[in-house]
Amino acid sequence: MATAKKHINSTGRKKIPQDAVEVNLLETLPGSSPRATAKIDLAKLGFPSTAGVAIEAYRSSSLMRFDCGTVGNLKIPSPLVLDEIDAGGNIQFRLKVTDREAIVGRLIGLASRIQPKSDTGGEGRRSLLPIRWTDTLGPEIWGVEVDDDQPPALELNLRATGLDGRILSDSLLRAVIMPAAFRIVLTKLLTYLPVDEEDVTDWKNDWLRFCREELAIQDDPVELLEVEDRAKWVDNAVRTFARRAEFLDNVRKSAEGSGE
Repeated sequence: MATAKKHINSTGRKKIPQDAVEVNLLETLPGSSPRATAKIDLAKLGFPSTAGVAIEAYRSSSLMRFDCGTVGNLKIPSPLVLDEIDAGGNIQFRLKVTDREAIVGRLIGLASRIQPKSDTGGEGRRSLLPIRWTDTLGPEIWGVEVDDDQPPALELNLRATGLDGRILSDSLLRAVIMPAAFRIVLTKLLTYLPVDEEDVTDWKNDWLRFCREELAIQDDPVELLEVEDRAKWVDNAVRTFARRAEFLDNVRKSAEGSGE
């Protein structure tokens, strides 16, 4: 019988808790570089005050590193201008603490896969499906980027003039796009099951929790082995989401208000 191997950390590196760092994406105009702000609190984690602190932003093969001073004297750039990160998807962050005395450059603390919050999603909230602008869609107006290890994003075409305002205000456009995008993510999510429920940084846990707690869908998709049963689970989730969001009602109200 095979047994799981335990990995022992012999380097002395500390895992920095996710609540020690908060990254907020700022609202930007379509076509401009993403920007973010960061808050870091390492005071109670026992690092030397002289240890170096840095934030790294990354997506795919692109990476930017921002020097944030030392544990005892933080100097966090504000804002973090992410102008060298590949366009077209979610940006993730990690926080690194490095030794500057005993073994210069040795990594002694790490928080990885930090998911940024959005300043448009309300205080303390992170959007399940943030909007990202891209020039990689060709003639398509919108799409969904979803990957096993990166949270999904609703992609909008940079060349679609005026779409930025309408996606937030046009009830018909939202009613058409959002349920379809929701379906794409859930269908893809099922191909990644099962997931590690203890991994609080995994976007798949956030989506499953939303279906369970916000949409009150009690069936566990992990237990659904037949393709047909999983398809029915997705159908139920999408219809419940559309009903809770009142897409149809809002379209009707908009049409009545415009006299159509």
